[in-house]
Formats: sequence, C-alpha cells, structure tokens
Amino acid sequence: MGTDVLIRPPLEALHQAESSIAAALASASANFALLSSAALLASLDTLERISRALSMVQAAAAVAVQERNLAADPERHFAVASGDEPTGSPRSEFRNAAEFLQRRLRISKAEARRRIRLGECLLPRRSLGGEALPPRYEKLAAAAQSAAAGSEALTLSVRALDEVAGRADEPTRLAMETSLSELASTQDPDFLRPVVQRWNTIIDQDGTAPSEAELKQRQGIWRMRTHRGLNQFLIWADQTEAEVLLTVMNAGTNPRTETADARGLDQRSLPQKHLDALVTAVKAALQTELFPRTGGSRPQPLATVGFKELLADFSDAETPAATTARLAFTGPINAKNLRALACDAEIIPVVFGGQGQVLDVGAGRRFFNRTQRLALIARDRGCSFPDCTIPASWCEAHHVDWWSRNPWTAVDNGALLCSHHHHLIHQGQWEMQIRSGIPWFIPPSWLDPLRDPRRNRFHQI
Repeated sequence: MGTDVLIRPPLEALHQAESSIAAALASASANFALLSSAALLASLDTLERISRALSMVQAAAAVAVQERNLAADPERHFAVASGDEPTGSPRSEFRNAAEFLQRRLRISKAEARRRIRLGECLLPRRSLGGEALPPRYEKLAAAAQSAAAGSEALTLSVRALDEVAGRADEPTRLAMETSLSELASTQDPDFLRPVVQRWNTIIDQDGTAPSEAELKQRQGIWRMRTHRGLNQFLIWADQTEAEVLLTVMNAGTNPRTETADARGLDQRSLPQKHLDALVTAVKAALQTELFPRTGGSRPQPLATVGFKELLADFSDAETPAATTARLAFTGPINAKNLRALACDAEIIPVVFGGQGQVLDVGAGRRFFNRTQRLALIARDRGCSFPDCTIPASWCEAHHVDWWSRNPWTAVDNGALLCSHHHHLIHQGQWEMQIRSGIPWFIPPSWLDPLRDPRRNRFHQI
C-alpha cells in the first residue's frame, strides 16, 4: 500500500499532464496560421522550453530504470509492481538498461545511451551510503534545469567533457565546462562544435601519448550511419595501428603504367583507392584460418537469396527492391553487388517449407575450388584487368560468363580481379573474353571508340 501512495500521485500527475498537453498542442497546431507573428514566435519559445524540460525528465526516468536494474529481470519487476506473484522468470533478454529502453520505447540504442548518460551527468546523485551529491557537471546541469540549453547542445557538451576526463587538470576542465555551459545556453550546436574542437586542441596539444584510460574511452571503430547505400565509419587508432592501416591502403595505390590509357582506366579518387585496398586486404585475410570460427564456421560475408533469383539475369535491376537477397549485417543487397559477391562464393542449398521452416540443408560447395584458384593464380599472377598491379593474394575469382547467366565454373571461365575492378566489370560497361586461355578486356566506347581488346601485361614482366 505504501508503494501505491508513493507511486500513484506522480503517475496520475503525468497522465493529467499528458492529457492537458495533448489538448493544448492539438489546439495550438490547428491555430498557428491564425496567430500574429509575435504570438507565433512566443509559441515557438514555449514549445522549445517544454521540449527541453521533457528531455531532462526522460533522462531522469532512464537513469531510474538503470539504477533499479529493470533490464536484469523486467518480468519480475512488473509482477511485483502490479501485485502479482513473481513467476521466477528465466534470464533476461536484455544485457543492459539501454537495450531494455530500446525495446520498451522503440528508440535507438544510441538514443537510450544518450538519455542515460545525460541523466548521470546532469542530475543530482547519491553516494553508496545514500548521501546527496551534486550533479557531475553542475554548470551544465544549471543550464539544463533552466531550459536555457537544448538536449543536443547538452549532449555535445557532456561528451566533450567526458572525452577530456583524465587528460585535463581540474582548473582547465572547469574552465571548459563554464565555457560550454554558457555557449550551450546562448548559441546553437553548430556554433558549439568548433568550440569543442578548439578545447580538445588546447588540452591535447598533440604532445603526449594517450593513457590506457583514454585509449579505452576513445580508441575503436564506429559505424556512424548509412546514406543511399553508403556506410560511414569513424576510426580512432593509435600510431602503430594507423601505420598498419596506412601501409595497407598505400599498397593499393602502387603506381600504374604511366600511359594515357592507364590514367584513363582508373578514375577513382585517392580515398576510394584507399578504401578498395583496405577492403581487399580484409577479404584476403578472411580466406585464411587466422580468425576464430563463429558458430563452427570460418567468418565470411553471408548473403541469403532465393535460387531462382540467383539464376536470374538482373541486367535491368539495380535497386535493392529488385531482389530479396540480404546480407547478414547490412541488410538488402542490390543486384549489381549480388552478382559480384556470387562470383567467388560458396553456395549452401537450404530448402524451406511453405511456412518458412527449414526442411533440408545440403552440403556447401565453392564455385571456384582450391585447385581452380591455384590454376588462376598461376595463369593471371594478379588482377587481370589492364595495367592493374594488385597481387593474386588480394584478388577474387570472377566468372567471365556471369554465373547468373551460365552456372559454369571452370578455369576457362574464370579470371582474377581485385575488388575495385570486380565491381567495375559487374557494372556492365566493360566486356570480358577468354582468348586462348587468357583474359581480354574490351573497353566501353566512351573510353575507346574502336573498342580495341586489352590485357594486363604487368604481371607477365
């Protein structure tokens, strides 16, 4: 009963506030067009203050979920709160509070973590003994409580202060917090970002090696976002790791034959060349036994596609919607990339029933087996595309007569291609032929109006 007395009044107040706000917002949104300019601007200010206040309440609730450890056994907590008898639920499906909030509120895990961290840093705390403690970042907390700063600016400031923890002395850190809290209250996040970078420069000075604590906090690789089929990654690497990456990337930008034709063949930018070199090196590494097995299998990119689609000619299909094929981590794959992936792959037949159940799994079979690849390496010695210098160990086996058109895998229908030129061939502008056992390439008319066949002689020298 005591629990009900403590919980119900705030809960009822939230429900009443929800009803009142919903009615007020509905009325406001229907009448914005009728307001004077001054009234409209005043409404904007009011809505922003409400939004900022709500964001801090959300952060407080997220921290409470974490402190109560609801993610460990949400079913049991719900049963206790509702007065039911706990059933002793099995191990929770959630590893942490962020995952629980993600599922419960249908928000991203990054947003859940942001709310938790904002609450941890800007709300009053308690020690293990129950003693009341001020917020971790008091000046930012004051800006948040007064609704002077928005959640984006507060998040940017908190992350910046977290990053300099352990690297900046207390007077410098306090000066940084004071500066960021003032700017977060008076400027927009776009103005704040270069200020954050300036503070990082002042504190780092590029003079001292990062500590173990800093490496743990900052070092790593993050998948930031996807846009129109492109994936953005952010990498923070120490000097030795950066040296390895730069060595691999520069290996893919070896000088080509200095002819006008050779310069016309490769229109990639330097960043594209670096990425192609890095991806090619990773693919080569996946062909070894150096990586730990996952689920009993050697780690490889996995694609799931219907057999009829695999055999179909996708010449007119260039959008993700044109095929139901999916990759394990990045989702739907378009037809062009599927063709390139299928060239040097292992096919595992799986038969499904009408309800999607697995009826049978066959034995896997590589398109180009080990013996065939050795024969291709002995013949081509590297990428067979004209003037390419990429070695054979970095190359993929390509079906000259595409497998989707003619499922025939043999040395006489194969050629080694680096990742970049493999995708270039699958774009369909270049043609390939095997003449007397040697791969020849016919350029598009925009490059060579006569379309004279060419071959790579670099590896034959």
